[in-house]
Amino acid sequence: MKKIIAVVALLFAFSISANAQEKKVTVKEVAAKQTLTPEAAGKNDAKALADLVKLDEKEFQIFSDLFQTKHRILAEQGLSQERKTELSRVIDAKIRATLSADRMDVLDKNPDLLKKLVN
Repeated sequence: MKKIIAVVALLFAFSISANAQEKKVTVKEVAAKQTLTPEAAGKNDAKALADLVKLDEKEFQIFSDLFQTKHRILAEQGLSQERKTELSRVIDAKIRATLSADRMDVLDKNPDLLKKLVN
């Protein structure tokens, strides 16, 4: 009987100590949970580009899809630096191929936005 009571007491002692060790949520984890989805981030990037160079609906949708794909790829775990660099190069090439020369000049004059869109 004493052994059973001792086992039950140890069981409760370990279960209470296990519950006391709750995981503390850090600020980084909260910020990571509040980040935008790739779809929302892609639309935000396309809207920023559209505000600068005046895109029509079809072009807006093309760039929105492009930037959504970019954000999905960047959200992958274990992405190498080489792959990120290649992705930036491809995104830059697609932007330059799609926009006309005069609209590309406007975008080139805003290097912060271009860097945000490409990276």
